[in-house]
Amino acid sequence: MAITLLDERSPILKLVRIFGTALALVLAAWVVWQTDWSIVLKSLSSVSLVHLSAGLLLVQFQICMSAFRWRYTALSIGQPIGKWQAVREYYLSTGLNQLLPGGVAGDAIRAYRGRAQDGSGLARSATSVILERLSGQIALLMFVLMGLLLWPDRIYGTNKWAVLALVGVLLAALCLAVLPVIRTRFTGLANDLSAAFCSVGAAGYQLTTSVLIVASYIALFMLCADATGGALTIGAALMVVPLCLLTMVLPSGFGGWGTREAAAAALWPMVGYTPDQGIAASLLYGAVAMLGAAPSLMLLFTSKDR
Repeated sequence: MAITLLDERSPILKLVRIFGTALALVLAAWVVWQTDWSIVLKSLSSVSLVHLSAGLLLVQFQICMSAFRWRYTALSIGQPIGKWQAVREYYLSTGLNQLLPGGVAGDAIRAYRGRAQDGSGLARSATSVILERLSGQIALLMFVLMGLLLWPDRIYGTNKWAVLALVGVLLAALCLAVLPVIRTRFTGLANDLSAAFCSVGAAGYQLTTSVLIVASYIALFMLCADATGGALTIGAALMVVPLCLLTMVLPSGFGGWGTREAAAAALWPMVGYTPDQGIAASLLYGAVAMLGAAPSLMLLFTSKDR
């Protein structure tokens, strides 16, 4: 049994979107107010063509690998998708996620456009999109936990383990709160989960592709930090970048703008840099990610709705 997209009229979903958008706007305003823009602009003006070109290539790798992961997931649950179709639709989805509010509209459109022609329709297509994104979020959480373990013993005067324990309690409470909703909405998902993640070779494929994709996100952030004059070591990047990426998962704003910069401003001092350097690296990251998805605009006007 496949699952359907969340009801767009759901009061809970509307509240989440309103809160997320408001949070992004508040954080963006805070970043604008607190930032020394002369330093940020100076850092951005020093970006070389080599850094920019390498960053754009990384974005192409990310999109193509994500498309292959989606195709594998779709095929695993019985939704036929061609290689070119997967790449084309993922470019379009990525571009729309960057441009439309909420950060997930592109995924919803990908599910609609990718609906199977064998009678399974939108429900099956939505399932493949959700499971593909789930694979990526699991890998991101692995990197977040790895980075948290590298944090210093004291964080802003507080014991690291106390902070981690609090985070664990909050996550556990969140899981308990949403479990009834998951059971109600996603009844029958077990077979699809098993096919996508537990069948022969599935776990290895999902883990390998998702780890490579998240690692490329971190590499792109490191490249942007180096381009703006604040090179991060691998250890430092693992400590701060996954948390910046995690803020982009929130259904807020446009493409993570605002929340990502606020996180970078708060986290960069932990690895010896100023908030302004973190903001510069984050702004460049967002710009490169948006430019890298630019081919989606051509696809939007030339591809036919299936």
